Amino acid sequence: MAWSKPFTADEIAAIEGMYPQLGAAEIAEKLGRSRRGVENVIKRIEKAAPHTRASCRPDEADGGALDKLRDTAGVLRAAMADAGPRDIAKLAHEYREYVLEIDRLERAEDGEERDGEGFDQLLGVISLRAT
Repeated sequence: MAWSKPFTADEIAAIEGMYPQLGAAEIAEKLGRSRRGVENVIKRIEKAAPHTRASCRPDEADGGALDKLRDTAGVLRAAMADAGPRDIAKLAHEYREYVLEIDRLERAEDGEERDGEGFDQLLGVISLRAT
């Protein structure tokens, strides 16, 4: 196992800024670091501020449930970009559940009907991954 230099505060901040919009592989490429090293930093970041489905309740007083759902959907979207063929179906299913919940909450906030905007986004992500 080769030793690598520790991540700097600037690199960690950059990872926090790019994740979850980008996956570990893309971030590693941008920073010139190993994917495994970036994954380890991401794990530490997630331990410090975990985003779990249980904490994403629509009845939260701070109104941050929708933002938390969007963040988690971003994590799943990034995971699909890095996932192997065996894992993509499970991640896509989970991502779909988040997109549906986000759409439901947005409709409730706006008081208007939408015709599957979230599904269009889901299909776009899956079709990009399949190519």
